[in-house]
Amino acid sequence: MSNIIPFNFESHSIRVCLDETDAPWFNAKDVCGVLGYSNARKSVADHVDPEDVTKRDTLTEGGIQPTNHMNESGLYALILGSNQPNAKKFKRWVNHDSTRSEGKSKTGRKSGPRT
Repeated sequence: MSNIIPFNFESHSIRVCLDETDAPWFNAKDVCGVLGYSNARKSVADHVDPEDVTKRDTLTEGGIQPTNHMNESGLYALILGSNQPNAKKFKRWVNHDSTRSEGKSKTGRKSGPRT
């Protein structure tokens, strides 16, 4: 099972796991919940390129299960595909609030300066 980092956006929890290069992979169901997509599997298939999605073992109520996770490119594809008002707030949160903390992202990777 991967190293899970929980993030919170408003009342939603978003699980993010890091791969062996410390790249973040976002739990697709969690992101779809934020963006108002009712069917995560269909939404990911409709908006996210296959190379931006992978299965990662995740602890669920039913035990450890393989679940869809997407990279940052896939995350933005879902955000841009949403027509929900929350999508704009979520995009801003992803770009600014969730990733900046004393020069490092919350995932531990060094982030560049704000421009």
